[in-house]
Amino acid sequence: YMFGPYDRTSLVTPDVSGLLNPQAVRAIADWGIGQVVCDASRMQPPCGPMVPNTGVANPLEARLLMIPRIATNLYADVSTPNELAAEYNEFYRATFGKDLTVAEIIDRESDALLRHVLDGDLNPWMFHQANLRAYDGTHTLLTDLADALLQKYRRLRTLPLLSITMAETAARVRDRAQQGSAKVTATIHFGRSITLAAEQAIRVPVTGARASGAETYGAFTVSRVSVPAGGTVTIPLVEMDPPAESPPHDAGAAESAPRDAGPPDVGQMGADATDAGAPVLTPLATLHIDASAVRADGLARAAPWSPRKPTSPDSACAIAARGTERPAFVPCIMFVVVAFLAAGRAGGARR
Repeated sequence: YMFGPYDRTSLVTPDVSGLLNPQAVRAIADWGIGQVVCDASRMQPPCGPMVPNTGVANPLEARLLMIPRIATNLYADVSTPNELAAEYNEFYRATFGKDLTVAEIIDRESDALLRHVLDGDLNPWMFHQANLRAYDGTHTLLTDLADALLQKYRRLRTLPLLSITMAETAARVRDRAQQGSAKVTATIHFGRSITLAAEQAIRVPVTGARASGAETYGAFTVSRVSVPAGGTVTIPLVEMDPPAESPPHDAGAAESAPRDAGPPDVGQMGADATDAGAPVLTPLATLHIDASAVRADGLARAAPWSPRKPTSPDSACAIAARGTERPAFVPCIMFVVVAFLAAGRAGGARR
């Protein structure tokens, strides 16, 4: 470890190999390594089919967690624009009916990566040492692709892009993999706190509530709450300003981006809701749960979560409906469907 602060619990095996070799995976785990990457592009065991942001236990060694890594079209043997164009067009000439220029290739591949970023995909991407060759003394294929991606992202979003360690990535995808068996439930005490419960010990990401060690991501507060087996944990909600009368825009959207009237798949807010009469939405709290009932005492009682493909960073999004005459339940755009209560008639009902 004289060459730098390497994490001896993480390993990327050469050519993503050895993961189905009993002796290899046992030796890896015996050495104290807890996580490796697997090739998600193969979409078959041991790595696939891939579930978003979810780790995979090695089928031969339960101590070893595999993080699905997404392959890119910056191939392992290309280090210059000409090399990239030659190999890329060899694969895709029949698809496009022509050869693409390097600029067109970078544009297409940065679009593909942008979709992963906007999905809140935690899975790492696969690049290679050859992609880091400074082919003109300054530029590399990897930085060319990254620059194109960042330019597109900045036109859409203001939330920062974070690069977390492999160990923290493993912790988050391990948490996600365990949530089904942990049977997480929650109760919102509106305006005050949220209580999480689980049958098995689990760490649950919650946006909009402040626990010890909470992180700030743009305008959002994200807590990763450790819930003991058979126990409960109550944490306070983040104080929010009263919502404006007009639909709020996406707190992470760039100012030049179109304003958001709400998540793209919130669905209908009530039996007779329409786009013109939907209630105002404002961020409130994040839970990995499904709404099942609202009690008269003002507590939202929640049933276990259900998995769903993410479309924003790795905690779900919870939204409160204001100005309706009845409780509103809104599908969240992240992993799950979350519960929401209407604030009653306060401020007047919007139709």
